[in-house]
Amino acid sequence: MTISQEDRATLVRLRLEQMHTAARSCRVLLEAGDLQGAANRLFYSVFYAISAAALMREKSFSKHGALIGWFTREFVATGIIDRSYGRFINSAWKNRTRGDNQFIVNLTSEELIDSVNTLDKFIDSIYAMLKEVR
Repeated sequence: MTISQEDRATLVRLRLEQMHTAARSCRVLLEAGDLQGAANRLFYSVFYAISAAALMREKSFSKHGALIGWFTREFVATGIIDRSYGRFINSAWKNRTRGDNQFIVNLTSEELIDSVNTLDKFIDSIYAMLKEVR
């Protein structure tokens, strides 16, 4: 299915709104002590950000891993976005997966606070990248 550039731009904006909503939820859950929930929302903030990049490039993926792999090849490996964010994305995915699939998860609030700080910088990088990609 082909969508218009205007509709694509709308979808990108919606994904970026979802990114911000998930980031806010992450902070609320972290403050409340729900580390598993915070890790989930942190990952989904990242997911929505990289989904926006995929939409800009007219790409669509049915699996998280495929989207992350594509983003890593297209933006991290090429230096368009800092390599440290590749590790950050993988860590967020791993923590979310552990949190959703394991009974006992050893996440620490310090680890998640560091991740939230990185998330803020990642979001800034996504906006800068999307301006360049257009």
